[in-house]
Amino acid sequence: MGVDRIWAAGIEPKLVLYLGAQVMDMRKVMSVPEAGKLLGLCRNSAYRAAERGEIPTLRIGRKLLVPVAAFERLLQGVDRMDRSANQ
Repeated sequence: MGVDRIWAAGIEPKLVLYLGAQVMDMRKVMSVPEAGKLLGLCRNSAYRAAERGEIPTLRIGRKLLVPVAAFERLLQGVDRMDRSANQ
């Protein structure tokens, strides 16, 4: 098991944990633009989606953050809906 910093999708270096073939991100939150980039959205579209509640957010002071666990649950729900629609 090792810890290293990597560049991912043009986003700032991330601290990751290598567990055999599995890679786990150690961060618990990401920025709204980072979440938007993963969804293929520009910065402004990501903030608008967050304002509408389409991207889960957590506000700490003036900082708007996206909890990674909630974001992953959102994507898993979309994946399940896609699979059930294709059956």
